[in-house]
Amino acid sequence: MKCKERGGEQIWNDTDRLLYDPERTRNCVSCGELIPYPRIASLPNTNICTSCATEGQVPSSAPPHPQPPVELRSCPRCGAPTAMYQNTKFKNWFVGCSTFPKCRWSKWR
Repeated sequence: MKCKERGGEQIWNDTDRLLYDPERTRNCVSCGELIPYPRIASLPNTNICTSCATEGQVPSSAPPHPQPPVELRSCPRCGAPTAMYQNTKFKNWFVGCSTFPKCRWSKWR
């Protein structure tokens, strides 16, 4: 039941709850269906519909930045925190000291 298929009118269910309003609804970023107004009213910043949220689908985005392993959270040379860096040529990850270029310690995985 899409609002566009009904000519852009407001659609109410049998308990007088507003389901779709062309001025207050938006499309789901995962499936493209309209998000019902009750979901938008309860979660104003949502961008996925209820069915996609229950199926565990999330919009495609960049993967989160990997974290250094627990045993390498601090630099063995200077004691500063470490970070994960990505090689620009081969796109593989390595652990390095966060104070680079002062400390040049790194470990490739």
